[in-house]
Amino acid sequence: MKRSILMLTTFLIAGLLLAACEISSTDDDDADDAAEETPVATETAPAEDPTEEPTSDPTEEESEDGEAESDDSTPEPDEEAGDEDNEQISLTPPGISLIAESGEQVGQVGPHFWIHEASGLAGEAEGGAFQLQEEPLVVQNGETVTIESDEEDYYPHTISAIVYPGEAEPEGQTVPLGSEPVDEIELDAEEGAWEVDLEADTYYIEIVTEWPTENDAFDRDKEATYRFWVTVE
Repeated sequence: MKRSILMLTTFLIAGLLLAACEISSTDDDDADDAAEETPVATETAPAEDPTEEPTSDPTEEESEDGEAESDDSTPEPDEEAGDEDNEQISLTPPGISLIAESGEQVGQVGPHFWIHEASGLAGEAEGGAFQLQEEPLVVQNGETVTIESDEEDYYPHTISAIVYPGEAEPEGQTVPLGSEPVDEIELDAEEGAWEVDLEADTYYIEIVTEWPTENDAFDRDKEATYRFWVTVE
């Protein structure tokens, strides 16, 4: 009897364990099916508006090679304004030349008193030795030579020529004017012409000019002396 009860108990326990295993297996299968059926959430990007255009920084423009170029440019300086501001004040008289049939010689500026009309400044140079040109200008006796200038502001109202004895072969290019002049001639300022009447020789010639001025502060006209080296044949 006891043995029958023991066997019955064993069968009951085994049946309970088998039922428990079947229930556990069913729950696992249901969980797997649920996992497979669960949808995965995906993020969808919004559709682009075909009418929308990309915007860019208005201060930059793209160059041909793809690099951005800034339109924050620096303005160019006004060269004309700079030239006017930096204009140099010259207190040197305009240049003149002595024109003969044989050629032309540019005069060396000698003693002068000059006024810069716009600024009212004045400068004066006195005395000094005679700075010779490279060679004397050859002039024929009786020839008419003229005094000319390429300067626009050439307008002397008096011209005179002072002739000094010269040297054909001086020791240097700088010589003193220690001797007395051999002749002095008043010339027509408008024509600027001089008919040479000198003996055949070499001379140092000073052309002395006076110029009107609108500046009354100095109570004198502008003056300029030009020096030439001439051989008369």
